[in-house]
Amino acid sequence: MKKFLSLCIISFGLLTQAQTTTILDQNFEQALIDLNIDSDATINGQVLTADIENLVELDFSSLDGIDFQYLSPITDFTGIEDFTALEIINLTGQRYISISESNADFLNQNINLKEIYMYEFDGGAVHIEFSQLDVSQLELLEYIDIRGGQRELIIDNPNFDYSGITIDIRANGLLRPSADNSSSYSNSFMAHTCIKVNDPEDAVNQNTPYDTWTIIDNEFSSYSFSSNCNLSQTNIEKINRINIYPNPVEDIIKFSNPHQIKINHIEVFDINGKSVKNFNNPNQKINLSELKSGLYFIKINRILNLKLLKQ
Repeated sequence: MKKFLSLCIISFGLLTQAQTTTILDQNFEQALIDLNIDSDATINGQVLTADIENLVELDFSSLDGIDFQYLSPITDFTGIEDFTALEIINLTGQRYISISESNADFLNQNINLKEIYMYEFDGGAVHIEFSQLDVSQLELLEYIDIRGGQRELIIDNPNFDYSGITIDIRANGLLRPSADNSSSYSNSFMAHTCIKVNDPEDAVNQNTPYDTWTIIDNEFSSYSFSSNCNLSQTNIEKINRINIYPNPVEDIIKFSNPHQIKINHIEVFDINGKSVKNFNNPNQKINLSELKSGLYFIKINRILNLKLLKQ
């Protein structure tokens, strides 16, 4: 009987040691091999669970220098749920990643996550393609970096307030002369992020808990809060059609608003990002005569950023 029990204990120990996690995507598994995480270093559709379950940080940025894999992107992160200790994930690196909307919640089981980095390279190369990211189950999140494109960020769990979270949505872009060849500017690219939240009105007005949130944007990015995001190209184009003139300006700027979007708030920032002017429910123009000459950024409805030169 003792011998039988001993054999059972040994067998159970061997089974425990051999526990594996399925990795369906070969390119994901190859990345784990390149990072020396997958200890058997073989593309076989699995990784030892012991190799990943205590990993605190998964960092693809350290894969720089490896050839791009444009013809075979990572599209399936099955297995990531067994990275149970994961606190930081950085998927920005020289691996082509494409996340469909049906897989937008692929990180929601990693409940210990605090930081997520999924941004395009500063040079403009697109290495990560996704239009939607669902992080609604991640109560401990502190930082999300999704710079670079049109996004929908779902962070609307009514049981969490995500207090103190920082969301980076900055984008690269270019400004070009307007179509009438005047000296004014128009946006040739404006990235927009719709942030799906539990209470959009409180978020816009920065009421609790949204007063603890930090949204990092720039002149080429905009954002909105909604309970039902719709990032259709038509809506983005409507937002981007708002413009200001004349530009450069001496005192008074007016608004070109072909789709008659209601303008209820305007904020003016200097080149250092400091807020220098606020206007609530402005009419068709605002007076900037008090400002010194220089470069400014105009934020309309806390969403759209425009560049302005004050003479």
